[in-house]
Amino acid sequence: MARLLGLSPEIISLAAIEPGAEEEPTLLRVRVALHQDHPMLLDIDAEGDVPLGYSDVLTSFFEQDPFTVNFPGLMPFRGGEELAQAVLRTWSRWSGSAGGAPKVAIVGFRDDPRAVESTLLQRRFQLQGVRCVVADPRELSFQRGRLIAEGQAIDVVHRRVHIESFISRPDDCKALLDAVRAGSVCMVNSLRAGILHSRALLAYLHDMSFLAGLPEAQRDAIRHHVPWTGLLCAEPGAPRSDQLVFLANAHRNELALRPLSSEVGRSIPGWMVTQDDWEEMLEEANHHVLQRRVPIERHLFPDARAGYKLTERLVELSVSVVRGRATTMLAHLREGPKSPDSTLAPVFAVPAP
Repeated sequence: MARLLGLSPEIISLAAIEPGAEEEPTLLRVRVALHQDHPMLLDIDAEGDVPLGYSDVLTSFFEQDPFTVNFPGLMPFRGGEELAQAVLRTWSRWSGSAGGAPKVAIVGFRDDPRAVESTLLQRRFQLQGVRCVVADPRELSFQRGRLIAEGQAIDVVHRRVHIESFISRPDDCKALLDAVRAGSVCMVNSLRAGILHSRALLAYLHDMSFLAGLPEAQRDAIRHHVPWTGLLCAEPGAPRSDQLVFLANAHRNELALRPLSSEVGRSIPGWMVTQDDWEEMLEEANHHVLQRRVPIERHLFPDARAGYKLTERLVELSVSVVRGRATTMLAHLREGPKSPDSTLAPVFAVPAP
C-alpha cells in the first residue's frame, strides 16, 4: 500500500512509530470545491493545523458586522473549543487517565505564517483550565524520558509541525521526535497521519478492486463526490500506464496533472496549457496523478473594503473535521483568471494501474 501511494521511505518510517491511542487522525482539513451546489473533494490534509482559531475569530467579527446582523438566523461556528476537547480526549485514551488535566504544548515553527493561530488556540485550552504553552520545536528538550518546554514536562503535543519538516529539518525536530519514539508524549495528530497526504489515495478510491468491496452507499459517495483520479506514476522511473497517458493526451481540457503531495510542486491544469506543453509535462511527470477537472464556481460577495460592493470571487471551501465530524468551514474567496464555463468531465471507467 505504501508503494502504491508513492510514500517515501522516510514517511513510512515515521508512520511506523506506534501512536499509542490515535486509530485515526483527530483533526483533518478537507478542501472542497462546489459545482452547482455539488461538493467535490479535492484534497485531504491531516497535518493537524486546522484553522479553528481563525474560524472562531472570524465568527466573532461577522457577528458584529453591520451586514451580517441583518441575518439573525445564521449559525455561528465555535471550532476552537471542540479542537481543545478532542485533543484532551485523545490524551485520555492514550494515557488511560479518566481525570486530571495534562500539560499541553502547541508546537510549531515561529517563522511559520500560521504561527499566530497557536496563540488563539492556547487561550482555548487555558479557558478549560489546562496549562498550555506555545513552543517552537527548536526550544524543546528531551530530558530523563520527558519532553520539556519552558521548563515544564509536557504530556500532550498539539502538532503544528508538518511531517516534511521532520524529514528536512531533523536537528530542529530531534527532541520532539525522541519523545514520540520513546512513547513519553501523546502527539495529536500522530505521525501516522502522513499516509493520508498522498493524492494517490484518491486514485486508490477509484480502483475497481477497491470499490467492489464497499457497500453501495460508499461507492456512490466516492463516484459523486471524489473527482476521478488516476495514478500516473508513484515513483520516479516506475513504468506508466499507456492507457492513462493516452487518456491524458485525448482529454487535456478535462484533466489536471497534480503532484502526489502539495508540498513538492504545483498542479498543472491541462486546459491552461498548449497540447505540446501538456505532452512534455506528462513525459517529465514522475510522482503525479491525473485528476478530472472540477470547475471552481464564481459568486458575488459583498466587499467590506469597498462599501460592501458586490464583487465576483472564486470560491473554495476548507472544511475542518474533528474526530470524524465536520466542525467548521472557511470559504476562500480569490480572484483568478476567467475561463469559459464548463461542466464536469465524464467519469472515466479506467482501472487504476
